[in-house]
Amino acid sequence: MKLPARFVSFIFGCLLFTPVQASFPIPLPFDRLVDESTTIVKCEVIRMMPLLAEDDEQVSDQSLGQYLGPKCFSLTKVREVWKKHAFDDQDEAADEYDQQDLLTIAHGDGSRGIRGLSHDLTEGRTYILCLKLIQPGLYQLTDGNSVYPVFEGKVPQMGINMRDEDIAKSKPVTVKQFKERILNEIEKGRAVQGRVKE
Repeated sequence: MKLPARFVSFIFGCLLFTPVQASFPIPLPFDRLVDESTTIVKCEVIRMMPLLAEDDEQVSDQSLGQYLGPKCFSLTKVREVWKKHAFDDQDEAADEYDQQDLLTIAHGDGSRGIRGLSHDLTEGRTYILCLKLIQPGLYQLTDGNSVYPVFEGKVPQMGINMRDEDIAKSKPVTVKQFKERILNEIEKGRAVQGRVKE
């Protein structure tokens, strides 16, 4: 039995597209990114610590290749909290972070990408980060579009790490405008949850 040409091309296209989707997940829309993040903070990356040193002889390339978890941990100093899990009131969340204003984030490999920047975070920079709680005191990026670098009080509208000069060219918004946008999305999410409960 001969399969129709359209069906064959459809199946072939699906097979080609599937690994691409797995390798490059589509970023969440902004409203879902805010909704699915348990914590959103403005913070400075103080220190990046790779899980393994590049010259670690005890780990084989094969076993490292099979490991799919985070390969780097970043210690950050929290400057502002815009969303915090388990708190309805933003002031309560800020008070909680005042007592312990350091936050650890598990993320990619911390390797240098295009033009020397880390793919996800860079030591010494300030960011707005959308995070998910893994366990108390440890967070991960909500998705690949969760990193908003701050440069001269402005934030790009695309959530990826970029150089300062690229931020300046990207039609950035002020941190205040970006914060208002996030807080508006949080309020919308609460309103929807309230209607669902009713």
